[in-house]
Amino acid sequence: MPEQYAPLIDFLTACWFGIIGACVGSFLNVVAYRMPLGMSVIWKPSHCPKCETPILARDNVPVLGWLWLRGKCRSCSEPISPRYAIVEAVMALTFIVLAYAELFSGGANLPTGPLTEGRGALENILEPHWTLLRVYAFHCALMCVLMCVVLVDLDGVRFPWSWIVPLIFAFLILTKWTYYDAKPIMSDELPKSSGLAVVLLPFLLVWFFGQDSTGRKNSYFLFAAASAFLGFGVLPTITALTVACVAILWAGTRVAKPPITRQRLFGSDFYLASMLQIVFWKQLHAIIAP
Repeated sequence: MPEQYAPLIDFLTACWFGIIGACVGSFLNVVAYRMPLGMSVIWKPSHCPKCETPILARDNVPVLGWLWLRGKCRSCSEPISPRYAIVEAVMALTFIVLAYAELFSGGANLPTGPLTEGRGALENILEPHWTLLRVYAFHCALMCVLMCVVLVDLDGVRFPWSWIVPLIFAFLILTKWTYYDAKPIMSDELPKSSGLAVVLLPFLLVWFFGQDSTGRKNSYFLFAAASAFLGFGVLPTITALTVACVAILWAGTRVAKPPITRQRLFGSDFYLASMLQIVFWKQLHAIIAP
């Protein structure tokens, strides 16, 4: 196939991954709403929380469904929070960005990358490089977990321990399965110059910015999840990125007219920092471990 079609194929493939991401975001909305209430996240179909009318399939299309309904229930006209569409759009964008930064680059963003000399969707997906595909799926899974915690935290609810313990075991199993035949990607070694201070810094950061005990516990789990997926070696850079995101977004909320109250938004800052960590992992790793 002529090389001039490669960018178009990459774009169409990225859009396909974006659709998958939007669907995953729709499911995460359900999980974040039902999990704290002890409801099943699978068996009961999506419905309006006020009139309990099941949502039609055509109205349940990620992002577009909310736009078609103009943010209201078709049956009772109860307003539907734009958060649902925003989460779906963010997850779609997350899957697309990771596809370009990691999958189509052959893993050039990884600290020991690239994993393959192949570039683009043609060489890495149509002719599958399975290790690279596993790493991409693994990092998308991390962003899904972080988004779920962020949504639960925005509602002022603590992420339940009944989910945390199984997830920790799943993280460990997935980590071994993802990297078992690849060059070392994760780094569990902290920079020698930082020592214990780097380990304590995330806890001090959470304590300073956490709104309450619930928010702090959720934030601790965010750091734990990122460390489990990416290795303890990312703690210095992901902490610094989080501080930068907190400062920049806080400044933005103060400039807005009227000022926006930034309550329980530490998780959102951490989510953005985690995306930057994965996308620019190689460059960040070179800074702390030249």
